[in-house]
Amino acid sequence: MDKERPIILVSDWDGVFFDSREVSDKANAAIFRTFGIEPPGPSVWRDRMTANYMEFFWEHGIPRSVAPDEIDRVWRDVIETHWKDSKLYPGSRQLLKRAQSLDVRTAIVSSTADDILSRRFTEFELKNLVDRHRGRAYDRKQAIAETLAHFELEPQDAWYMDDTSEGLAAAKDLGIHTIGLTHGYNSEEKIRAGEPDFVASNLWMVNLQLTKASPRRSLTGRFG
Repeated sequence: MDKERPIILVSDWDGVFFDSREVSDKANAAIFRTFGIEPPGPSVWRDRMTANYMEFFWEHGIPRSVAPDEIDRVWRDVIETHWKDSKLYPGSRQLLKRAQSLDVRTAIVSSTADDILSRRFTEFELKNLVDRHRGRAYDRKQAIAETLAHFELEPQDAWYMDDTSEGLAAAKDLGIHTIGLTHGYNSEEKIRAGEPDFVASNLWMVNLQLTKASPRRSLTGRFG
C-alpha cells in the first residue's frame, strides 16, 4: 500500500479493536429466544448483520413491531453479565499510540451506544488515544461524513478501517481509503469481495502501513 499518511484514522470498534464475538453470540441468541424464535447460528449473523442490526432481526423472524429499545435491553443484560469476557484485539493500543505519535487523529464510529464505548475506553485506558467517538452509528456513511465534517477534513485526508463489507462500502462511496480487517465478524471472503484498498489480518499490519506511509507534504483540512 503506497499511500500518504492520513490526517485521521476512522474506524469501526467491535470487530476491529474490540473482540466481543463470543459474548455477542450469546446476546443474539438471547434476543431471538426472548421473542420465541430459534436463533440462527453464529456463522449466519456474523456474516450478515450490519450496523443497522434491526433489519437482520426482522428478516429472521422477529416481529417488526419490536422496537430497537427492546432489543437493546436484552443485549445490555447479556453484555453486563459477561462484561469481563470480551477483550481488545492484539495490537489495538499500540496502533492508537502509533497514530498519536505520528500526529494522526483517531475517531471511532460504532453501532455500540456511546455510554458503553466510554466505559470500554476507560477500562482499557484508551480515552486519551481516541479523539472522537460516535455511538449508535447505524447509518455508517452518514456517521463517517459527520466525523470528517467535525474535523473539517476531506475524504482524501482519511483512512477507514472496518471488519464488515457494509462499513467498507460506505467509506468507499465517500472516496475514503479503506482497510478491511479479517479478524472480526465478516469472513475474509466477504471482506475481499468488497475490494478494500488494503486487507489486514491483524492490527500489527495496519500499524506497519501507517508507519511506512509517506508524511503529507500539506494538509487539506484543519482540526476542529
